Amino acid sequence: MNFNERQKLIIDILEKQEFVSVNILAKLTACSAATIRRDLRKLAADNQLILMRGGAQAAAKRAGEFMENNTLHFSPSLQPRVVDRKQVIAKKAVDLCRDGDSIFIGHGDCTDSMAEFMANLSLNILTNSLKLVSELINYSSVQCSIIGGVLNGQKTLIPGENEEVLVQYYPCGKIFISTSDHANSGSALKAAGTGVLQKLRNQADELIVLCESSTLNSNTESIISSLADGDVLITDNAVTPSLLSRLGDLGIRCIIAEH
Repeated sequence: MNFNERQKLIIDILEKQEFVSVNILAKLTACSAATIRRDLRKLAADNQLILMRGGAQAAAKRAGEFMENNTLHFSPSLQPRVVDRKQVIAKKAVDLCRDGDSIFIGHGDCTDSMAEFMANLSLNILTNSLKLVSELINYSSVQCSIIGGVLNGQKTLIPGENEEVLVQYYPCGKIFISTSDHANSGSALKAAGTGVLQKLRNQADELIVLCESSTLNSNTESIISSLADGDVLITDNAVTPSLLSRLGDLGIRCIIAEH
């Protein structure tokens, strides 16, 4: 697909919906994320769209047409997931980051989804997720460091003793972890990396836990237990009010990502 064909596809999509991500466009066009970002910059320079974190938004002249024309027909495997709960939660998490921040991001469905919204940020990231690294590798403004260790089946590196020594000097402001894969582990921190995470937690300003409402609502007791170490919970707006009240009683600040 050449540039003119990609341009037409991008504009067609943004006439039907308000936002489209770089990752979705890369899948639809079978191009690299770097190529899509170049395309978006060219179109933004021509005032045909507005660049956003992780993608593009309809230009102002088209924004008002969004609600009248908001249906796209792609095959299920290519359906844009801009309203996927994991993406909504991930974007809300990235909104907490600022240029120059040093953060840790653990492996998980929600946390791995943060990558596509980081294109316009300058960040120092420490992670044990190879999936996240593969998404961030084309972002020149993001410096990504990987914790070494043993590779497991979830494309996650389980840190060893040497890493515990190294991370004690990492200037970590925020820790982002998911509970979706660790709901029955007793502690979100321990599940995400044992002693390494414990050391990071001691020097971090905030521990931020990302979790879909479906997981929270169906595994209430185990999730509450796993959140005992958490400062902030980010979830979507389908979470029950009673659970939000209980989390508030535990001193956990809840941020709701509108879905």
